[in-house]
Amino acid sequence: MDRKNLQQMFALTYLLFFQVVIGADNGHKIELLKKFCSTQGPAGRDGLPGRDGAPGRDGLPGRDGAPGPKGEVGPPGPSGVKGDAGTQRRWKQCFWNHINSDTDNGRVLECPFTKASPNTYLRVVYMGNIRVTGCTNCCMRWFFTFNDSECRAPAAIDAVLYQNINVNFHRSANIEGYCAGVGKGLVRVGLHVGQCRGFGIFNAYTGWNSELLKKFCSTQGPAGRDGLPGRDGAPGRDGLPGRDGAPGPKGEVGPPGPPGVKGDAGTQRRWKQCFWNHINSETDNGRVLECPFTKASPNTYLRVVYMGNIRVTGCTNCCMRWFFTFNDIECRAPAAIDAVLYQNINVNFHRSANIEGYCAGVGKGLVRVGLHVGQCRGFGIFNAYTGWNSVSRIIIEEFEPPVA
Repeated sequence: MDRKNLQQMFALTYLLFFQVVIGADNGHKIELLKKFCSTQGPAGRDGLPGRDGAPGRDGLPGRDGAPGPKGEVGPPGPSGVKGDAGTQRRWKQCFWNHINSDTDNGRVLECPFTKASPNTYLRVVYMGNIRVTGCTNCCMRWFFTFNDSECRAPAAIDAVLYQNINVNFHRSANIEGYCAGVGKGLVRVGLHVGQCRGFGIFNAYTGWNSELLKKFCSTQGPAGRDGLPGRDGAPGRDGLPGRDGAPGPKGEVGPPGPPGVKGDAGTQRRWKQCFWNHINSETDNGRVLECPFTKASPNTYLRVVYMGNIRVTGCTNCCMRWFFTFNDIECRAPAAIDAVLYQNINVNFHRSANIEGYCAGVGKGLVRVGLHVGQCRGFGIFNAYTGWNSVSRIIIEEFEPPVA
């Protein structure tokens, strides 16, 4: 069968199919179409690749890598600035041997001192013998002067001796205190003796059979007479080589050196003084005085000093004890700081006392330094008096630990 006949047969078949479909019920149209149109041709060729999509967002940062090797040492940094200069303690000591002065009213000793600053304090101490004798119910007073004027800031620095019967007791005394308001330059520090308030002038003696010290000159007595001429000596040996010649002329100034490293901080002395005028306390058992102090370090020591009058009277074979406390506790490191007075007869002697010592183990911060009075070991309570007709003072200083 040729090609033309095949085309005609196909056309007739199509028309017949078309009529059958048109004449069929509408319910069967879709099914018939599916049966006669369900075949597919062969798959076509792959299409061309699509265009690249938009870039995605950055991913999360990765973990740190392992540490790299240590770098080389960098060059030295610039030199540090020079540290502030530390404070230097300036002091002086004068002494006299066996003076046994019988001055009753006036200056007994004098020691010149050059004061470097108008804003500093002067601490003065007299250590030596003082006594009153040849009288009853008598009192004499020893006091410091600065260019012939007593200390007024904060108070006088003095000590008094009173006795109700005629005795000749040679007492070792310590008179100490701090004074402000003394100008810069030469200061004539003097120890004077004179009358107590409400008393006259009596026989006073200063220094006896001992060496006197006053911290702040080294004086000497008048020169002795020339001795007799000596005999001619033997010829001397050859002399030593002569001294070096005079220094040559000063060279030119060299270039400035690099800045020095910063120095260590200088130490600063921390101290405090409390004082009371004519307190005449009658406390027999308990705290008499208290001076608060702020301690900067838990490892430092506290030096405490009481300067003033103490006495026991109205009793025989009696003893009383004065002692320091720190926040109401006695010192235990290394030991108590105390003084006792005992008398076997009933007398009324007013003694100038110095109670002094160092204490460790006191914590940092506020410390209530107290002076107490109480019974001696093995004794009861008797009539004790603290401070009379003079200035009483407590001095507190904070110190580094002692050397080994």
